[in-house]
Amino acid sequence: GDSEAVSGPNFRVLGMPDQGTFAEYICCPATDVYARPAHLSWAQAAALPLAGLTAWRAVVTQAEVKAGQTVLVTGAGSGVSTFAVQWASALGATVYVTSGAEEKIAMARALGAVGGISYKQEDYHKILKKQAGGFNAIID
Repeated sequence: GDSEAVSGPNFRVLGMPDQGTFAEYICCPATDVYARPAHLSWAQAAALPLAGLTAWRAVVTQAEVKAGQTVLVTGAGSGVSTFAVQWASALGATVYVTSGAEEKIAMARALGAVGGISYKQEDYHKILKKQAGGFNAIID
């Protein structure tokens, strides 16, 4: 569309409304095909436009995260949340995460989150709010 923030009448992505990419082969315009960067594996190259771009649009385009803000990323450990933690941290935000697994919270901390809590913990939302003091954006 004409705006990054709002989809226009001609907005299209593979899978909506066109056929998706859950296939061995797909058909798309040659102008939309790029060579895989040599330093990336096929899995890494596939993750960038899917999880990476989804997280970018959530963090940058929609939430407009900036340095000094505090951001909560839920579901630590997923592809999108992993990128969201890194994008928000790189932009200078203070990032917190939630997850049901401590090892996923630890991974998010290694990627830039300053804190995290298990959503299985009673009153986790109250504890998290007290730790962070509130959030400018929540990426869910």
